[in-house]
Amino acid sequence: MIKDIDIIKEAFDSSTVDTSLWDEIDQKDPGERINVSMTVADLRTIRDIIRPARTKLTDEQYVIHNGNLCPNCRSRNINAFPPETQDFGIDVRTECECCGATWTETYSLIGYDNLEIPSKKK
Repeated sequence: MIKDIDIIKEAFDSSTVDTSLWDEIDQKDPGERINVSMTVADLRTIRDIIRPARTKLTDEQYVIHNGNLCPNCRSRNINAFPPETQDFGIDVRTECECCGATWTETYSLIGYDNLEIPSKKK
């Protein structure tokens, strides 16, 4: 199965999209099983169905997922570099091992919490 990874990646990286396949999928029973043994043509069909729905994450979606997804391909296979301190926050350069995208996570100071003031000693 692992040897087919390059074929799968190629299928998903192509930009050809036939949106007429959406109607076919909508008519299928959601519980219907598909054959696991697929040809390249089958993979391309799946690619053509999925790719139009795959959009970049918004900032809000990225935060909801705690920064654990690539904003481009949604892979969890991401690496963060050491944080860099900026004037009003921290930047973390991040990259995706799956699609090669790079981006900067931005952390900002928004306040403080749990302030405890010791009583004065006499």
